[in-house]
Amino acid sequence: MAKTNLRKQKSKSKLQIIFDKGVKFVCKSFIAFFFESQPDPLSFTIIASKKVGNAVKRNRSKRLLREVVRLYIQPNTPPVKLILIARSETAIVDFSVLVGDCQNLIKKINQKR
Repeated sequence: MAKTNLRKQKSKSKLQIIFDKGVKFVCKSFIAFFFESQPDPLSFTIIASKKVGNAVKRNRSKRLLREVVRLYIQPNTPPVKLILIARSETAIVDFSVLVGDCQNLIKKINQKR
């Protein structure tokens, strides 16, 4: 498996800007906020709160969302700051559902450009 150069957002104040000014996208398996960042490459944050479930479910949800970002979102999106919030269904849905939701997210991001 090749290592990719995906940047992760860590600062809470930077995340708050994306929550406030970004575009919200809701689907069955996750909630996404994105904000166009022209000079910066794609950066993302994955959040899984305790509402998702125990630690095993939260970690699985985050792993699945990371893999979707690596395979589908990274090569197909313009430079954006992205926040993915896992829902309780994220850990139990089929991977093809996640892929379909990500394709819809990519369409939404490209429409907003």
